[in-house]
Amino acid sequence: MSNFTENYTYEEYPYVDDLLPQPCQFTFCVSFIRSILALLVLATILGFLCSVALGVTLAKCPHLWDRRHPGKHKLFLMSAATTIFATTLAFFAVEVKQGWVFGYHFCQVTRGLKHGCLFAQGLVVAGSACPISWDHLRSLLLAMLWIVGFLCATPAAMISTPGDVCAPSLKPELHPWSLAHTLVFLAIFAILPLVMLLAKVALTWHGKNKCLQMDLTWLLYIFWSPYAIALLLDKLLQENLLTSTCHFQECLDYFLGISEGFGILHCFALPLLFLGLGLRRQRTSKAGRP
Repeated sequence: MSNFTENYTYEEYPYVDDLLPQPCQFTFCVSFIRSILALLVLATILGFLCSVALGVTLAKCPHLWDRRHPGKHKLFLMSAATTIFATTLAFFAVEVKQGWVFGYHFCQVTRGLKHGCLFAQGLVVAGSACPISWDHLRSLLLAMLWIVGFLCATPAAMISTPGDVCAPSLKPELHPWSLAHTLVFLAIFAILPLVMLLAKVALTWHGKNKCLQMDLTWLLYIFWSPYAIALLLDKLLQENLLTSTCHFQECLDYFLGISEGFGILHCFALPLLFLGLGLRRQRTSKAGRP
């Protein structure tokens, strides 16, 4: 048998590696690594400055938002959340440059805070749509929803595992947490606004259009709804509930990256918008005085 093996050639047969399917190539991060770093640095600086500026303006000029929708309590909670969100982006900017160097538990805390800020804002925006005449009760409700939003980020923290990057883990034992995170994100940024929008249309149809109040803070859902859909498709793909090709997976990878990048813009776009509206109201009020 040893002589047979030595003299045997495989020239007439294809290599085994050639028969195996080639892995899909994901090139989004490699293609946009510099753009990702620039976006994170820009969002960190502008998000922090704009959010702090909005918070200071709310504290010094609360009359600009009294009896207006959105009110000062809602905007203050949102500015606090965007400030924390922008701060967490600084650590991910360092991660892009030199990998995750902050440890296992800090990875969980950072990703938990990042998603908690998003969930808190999403719940606050939805909760403020219901008109409540008593200011103290409305403020208490919004504060409770803000805290619940951070609690909803527990699955995001549990599945966070640092390696070269701080990213969600695909370990089988963390599968329930991963599924819960996807469902929470989808519920807050896709299902909840859609249900409330349909309710608004139905109430308007019956002549009760003042029962639900919607304002510019609902732009938050426009920023993050695409990413919620991308997360859903990615989870369906992981669960083998979608039959796909490498081309589809590569397109989904781009969709995930671009939609998350678009969502990150909210941390300075929305505070800047609200700050501009407040300053405009101040000028208008001064111009109207005799």
